[in-house]
Amino acid sequence: MRRRDRIALGLVASVLVVAPFALGGAPRWAICLTGVLSAGCAASFVTSRREMTRLSPLLALISLAATLTLVQVLPMPAALVELLSPGKYELVVENARSLGHSPPGWIAISLDPPATILELAKLCGYLAFAYAALRLAASTPRRVWLMSVVAAVGTAMAATAVIHVLLGAESVFGLYRPREALVRPTLAPLLNHNHLSAFMALTTPIALSLAITTSHHRRLAWSGAAALCAGVGLLAESRGGAIALALALATLGALVLVQRRGGPQAAKLKRSDAVAIGVVAMSCLVLLGVVTAGGVARDLSGTRLGELSEAGSRFQVWRESSALLDEYRLTGIGRGAFAVASPRIHDSSAIAYPHMENEYLQAVVDWGFPGAAALALVLIWLVTVGARNARTGPLEAGAFAGLVALAFENLNDFSLWMPGIAYAAIAAAVVLAWVPIVELPVRSRVFVPVRVALLTPLVVAIAIAGSPVGVQVNADTSRLTKLLGTHPDARTAEAHAAETWRRHPSSYAAAGLMARTLFAAKDRRAISVANRALVLHPTSGELHRLVAQMLLASQQRDQARTEYALALKYRFRPELLDEVIAAYPADEDLVRALPVDAKLVNELAARLANRGRVAAAQGYMENYLVFHPQDTRVLLFAANLALNIGDAERAVVSAERAHLADPSSEATVAFARALTLAKRPEEALALIQRTMERGHLSADAQRDLLVTMAEIQGQQGATDAARHSLQQALSLAAGKQAAVIHRRLAELEERSGNRHQAEWERRRAEELER
Repeated sequence: MRRRDRIALGLVASVLVVAPFALGGAPRWAICLTGVLSAGCAASFVTSRREMTRLSPLLALISLAATLTLVQVLPMPAALVELLSPGKYELVVENARSLGHSPPGWIAISLDPPATILELAKLCGYLAFAYAALRLAASTPRRVWLMSVVAAVGTAMAATAVIHVLLGAESVFGLYRPREALVRPTLAPLLNHNHLSAFMALTTPIALSLAITTSHHRRLAWSGAAALCAGVGLLAESRGGAIALALALATLGALVLVQRRGGPQAAKLKRSDAVAIGVVAMSCLVLLGVVTAGGVARDLSGTRLGELSEAGSRFQVWRESSALLDEYRLTGIGRGAFAVASPRIHDSSAIAYPHMENEYLQAVVDWGFPGAAALALVLIWLVTVGARNARTGPLEAGAFAGLVALAFENLNDFSLWMPGIAYAAIAAAVVLAWVPIVELPVRSRVFVPVRVALLTPLVVAIAIAGSPVGVQVNADTSRLTKLLGTHPDARTAEAHAAETWRRHPSSYAAAGLMARTLFAAKDRRAISVANRALVLHPTSGELHRLVAQMLLASQQRDQARTEYALALKYRFRPELLDEVIAAYPADEDLVRALPVDAKLVNELAARLANRGRVAAAQGYMENYLVFHPQDTRVLLFAANLALNIGDAERAVVSAERAHLADPSSEATVAFARALTLAKRPEEALALIQRTMERGHLSADAQRDLLVTMAEIQGQQGATDAARHSLQQALSLAAGKQAAVIHRRLAELEERSGNRHQAEWERRRAEELER
């Protein structure tokens, strides 16, 4: 083996190890690090006198994707951008107009150039890695070595996940704690459970194929590795990953069966060895499935067709992406720019989607119809070559099965966006799409400068991504927020805010900070910039709050009410409600500044009442009920609020409406108490009696009705009847519920002068409360 080959082998292995374990290779520093390592892989062959005989479809696919991405970040004349991407041109022009500036003469097509630059660096790393891996894969032993590294990395990832589970760890290696709550049972450097499951679906068939092709002593080890990967894939509780794993195993089994029937490959594996491997693998899979797959079963059983139309689901995002497809059909929005573009088309107030979670649709949105069509043609070429080569041996079958799993999983996820998975997928594709290499003529030294010329742009792109030019929107806006927190002078603050917005023209966060900066400086442009920010994110509660503050400062109180209502609707916070209460001391004005929202109405009314604004709370609910007259939740809440403050008239009206809409036990109790407060106890008792005679009531409902009846009877002085009602209720209660009734009996006996009985009831209640 040549020295350059040994260096390339080491660098290729380092990329395959570093990418998934560096938090999936997703952070900017990890992308640049793996890109540099990949460039080193390719640089090992710069002076080589050997070269591939033809272009591999894998190289063609990655090269085309990188070229399309490069076009999206290159500044172009504004007139050309207006022709190719009218949406981007209008965006930049309107942003400049809101600041009172003239439009720039040169514009990049991407909606977020720094994000697209980072994606370009990622693709450059993939291209360099694929070239080096293809050079190595011309030799059969090195193809086996390449797949062994992929399977070993997958096994190490699975073992890492198991160790974290056994230790009950809440941070990766004790160093990095995910920002989101750990709601899944797995924790690994691949933080997303769908990505972890996808990686396991890729590596499991590869490990099984190695068990088939390697020597007898290693077969058991690779079989165990495959079982471990499969078990962790199920433990991750990913529906798509579990189905992808099953599809991968079925594909591998079918291909191996076809190969064995073909004859030449059959001699590589004895029937007894195949049976042993199958028994061990299936036993491990069954055991691990019993132990780990409960969550997957729950997820699969919980899958419902309603998710297709559910608000906030990924399926809704797919439908809403048609607006982007229509507006940017020729050039796309720019690879990586979906995170800043999606809030404009999707309600991101509750759930934000930085990715479409469908890599095929994502490609069309990112690169446009022409670019996606070209990529699809090359992908078909690659799949055709891969499918043909998948029948040559078990190793190729394992690689193909793993890629089939990824292809399916990415119909409902974005795992291929992760470099940690993409590099492993490229390695698997190399085994299927390798081409022979030949010795070039000694006199032909033109290949050296050609390789240098091809490699240099890749290195430059990676370097730019690692420079300040490649800083992403979250880091830029965080840095600007910290700067504004130091209260710099107005000119400095405006310059930094304008630069941040210029770099990220589609970012509502950058536009919002620009508006806040101008507002602090009492600049009239603040409101126009804030309106631009709202165009970029119409459902941002913070932006609506900012606009409300601006309108309030300019004495436009009516418009401010509308903005405050939207701010509360999209992002409710108690301190925001306090701000609205302070801004509108009059109840009528306050009611109009609150959203008519079914999810918030009871909470807002309760908080208003707790802050002493009872009249506003009642007026707010009455305003809500004008639009939703049959909402029994709000009617009952309004009735109970009126009961608490002794407003008999409103209590009767609200409770009666609730009872007419839904004559439940809860509505009956509220109506009966309202009638009692209105000095109509006979009607209240008759109402309860009719409800109980109706039947089909649960024990809890009967108990509540009897307790309410006893309460009314006690107020009328009918002690014996009240005692009888409570004793009936007691037969339907247990534990703490029974303790409450015993305390009511104690109060009743105390009023009747039966102190000994009252004391017994209290002691019994204390026993039940223990």
